[in-house]
Amino acid sequence: MKRPLSLVRGRFLQFLGSVVVLHVIAIAAYYSLGIPRAAERLQKLYAWGWMGLTVVVVVVGIQRLKRARRGGPRPPNDRLGQR
Repeated sequence: MKRPLSLVRGRFLQFLGSVVVLHVIAIAAYYSLGIPRAAERLQKLYAWGWMGLTVVVVVVGIQRLKRARRGGPRPPNDRLGQR
């Protein structure tokens, strides 16, 4: 019987998948749009855009992972948050 994914593991797999999909699309667009043969300025602009999108995807993914970790039940011996 298959165990259901934990929230954290599910968020991590979504994060990993979104980064892979972004890079596959960016690489396919890079070659299909002829960026390697384009002017150097356009190549740099494309690279900066690709990096910017990657940063956005990574930041959002890490925030979702943090929220998933904080939302889960805490172990009984965890004293964080207790006064």
